Amino acid sequence: MKNVISNLEKNNINVVTCRTKSEIPQIVEKLLFSGAVISSGGSVSLKESGVIDLIKKPCYNYRDRSKPDITETEKQQVFKDIIGCDFYFCEALSY
Repeated sequence: MKNVISNLEKNNINVVTCRTKSEIPQIVEKLLFSGAVISSGGSVSLKESGVIDLIKKPCYNYRDRSKPDITETEKQQVFKDIIGCDFYFCEALSY
């Protein structure tokens, strides 16, 4: 983990760590602002940590490419919106 953090920081990426998954939504919420355009990859960790519930709150503009009733046209629009979104959340694994 130290190696991963070191390499991220060498590339000007700020790293925030926490001890428990219950801390994650609180940390993420401090980074967001009202009206932020947000999207995410298909991450189980985001669901398990509560981040998905946070970023789907009405005060944010969550662009959901995986909602069950999405049309192909809507999905294409979401992909276009992702390019300029304020925040994009995804899972990163380190082995």
